[in-house]
Amino acid sequence: MTAAPSVPTETFTVPLRTGITASVNLDGAGPDLLMLGGPHSAELMRGFIGPRFTAAGFRLITVEYRGIPPSTVPPGDYTVSQLTADLIALLEQCELAPLRVYGYSLGANVTLELLAERPDLVERAVLGGTRTTHPFASAEMHDEFLARVAAGETDPPPLTEMLLRARLMFGPRRLASDAFTGAIRQVLELPPTEGHNVPGLTAASRRHEPSPERIAAIRTPCRVIGFEHDVLTPASGAREVARLLNAEYREIGNCGHGAFIEQPRELTRLVTEFLGA
Repeated sequence: MTAAPSVPTETFTVPLRTGITASVNLDGAGPDLLMLGGPHSAELMRGFIGPRFTAAGFRLITVEYRGIPPSTVPPGDYTVSQLTADLIALLEQCELAPLRVYGYSLGANVTLELLAERPDLVERAVLGGTRTTHPFASAEMHDEFLARVAAGETDPPPLTEMLLRARLMFGPRRLASDAFTGAIRQVLELPPTEGHNVPGLTAASRRHEPSPERIAAIRTPCRVIGFEHDVLTPASGAREVARLLNAEYREIGNCGHGAFIEQPRELTRLVTEFLGA
């Protein structure tokens, strides 16, 4: 299983007033849909589910966060507030708003901040793999990684790291399939983009815990999607976010955090159903 070919119809860079240059990709034609993913290159999600969104009639917009080339890679740790400020500057400078947003994982955190800070920029949004506080497993994993980086320690053996990623990203039914795990191994073993500031983006995710009051003040129409076997952002946390937002909640069964790989058809159906095209 590999990501579908992803050839953006337009790629450009934008110097932002926040001091970085952002790399942007546009695919397709129709209403604008901004897709914000995890702390990895936008190319990964765009490859797996981008063609489904463009086929549904959207113009898909993806952007590389600060810390992921060819966007600017400042040293040190980042915050979700910085990523959100970059996004606000991009939407205003390129006159892309208001638009619809699908935010996943770290992208869901950024989407929540965007909705809290600038609701005028978003028509409606879908949040996938989201949460308020970090569950124990996610917090410990992030802290251990950041501690290793600070201590200058080497990464775990490649096979150990690959197996850990698989356990954290996918549900037990998929992992019981040799065909699935064999096919997805090449994705799990992909190294970060050269120059990618993984610790900086990991710190942004780890240190962001929006208050219930901040979430409850959001009035933009939202749908929240949880994943039944998600270890990093358990479905219970997604349900809590939906409750605070007074939003629709949907859950994808037999699925872990990596829903865009495990259940791409059902995920894109739930997103496009709510956002329309």
